[in-house]
Amino acid sequence: MGALWFSPLDDAAKDAIAVTSSAEDPQYLAANAILEDPQRPAGLTTTTGWVKLQLGAPTEIVAAAFVYPNLDEDLAGVVIQGDSADDFSSPWEQAIPIGPPLQRVPFYTNWVKSQLVIFDTPQTFAWWRWYVPNANSLPIRLGRFLLFTTQRDVDLFLEGDMPEGYKVGNVRSVTEMEKAVVTPVAGPQRRLDLTWIGSDIGAGSAPVQDAAEFRQLIADAGVDAIPWMLAPFFTADPWFGRIKPESLNITHMRGGAVRVTFTYEEESRGLPYP
Repeated sequence: MGALWFSPLDDAAKDAIAVTSSAEDPQYLAANAILEDPQRPAGLTTTTGWVKLQLGAPTEIVAAAFVYPNLDEDLAGVVIQGDSADDFSSPWEQAIPIGPPLQRVPFYTNWVKSQLVIFDTPQTFAWWRWYVPNANSLPIRLGRFLLFTTQRDVDLFLEGDMPEGYKVGNVRSVTEMEKAVVTPVAGPQRRLDLTWIGSDIGAGSAPVQDAAEFRQLIADAGVDAIPWMLAPFFTADPWFGRIKPESLNITHMRGGAVRVTFTYEEESRGLPYP
């Protein structure tokens, strides 16, 4: 199957020199939008607004991704914007379609898919903004804001089905009468078993995938140390996750091909936001 992938080093947002939002929730700081763990989201106290990044210099960006937002299905008007100044008085922008939820989980809420937006043409700006102009049903949360400098195409073989698990935990609180209350909560977490075949010597029929490039991805991610984005279904359902290190197997085949088998597991959405 055709897919897109992005190395952790392709993300310019992680090096932003400033992260702000229109109405920062002190429990969900704007700076969380560029931290590694999307379980600690950036959040607003309002149902409309924006999260803004300032890069150190104008940077050419080819795609942007937004991991685990809590936006309503089909919420209109959501855009990614870029500008040469932080006032966004005359921004470039591209629409971000908000599709249906990943699934309907009975114990809390619907989980919206992450969004991946491939720009119609590359854009170069120092200031970037995720903007939600129309009212969401809940105060806005965003797990991760990513700006990619490179888009990489890859062919993968899906092995078997798509298992799904849950991150399960407990929320402990104390009532006014000092009685302890424990509330079980959970969030969905999926994984894919994949095979990738490339070559170091150009063997095979075109297009030939560069084995060294995929090995570099593994190195950039420290195998499982840093999460990265894989879009196994192109922009329809991008995943943000890691390779499970015990699953990684690299085989040098006769004829010059290199076969890499691995399990890619998305980052947990965490426990439901308070």
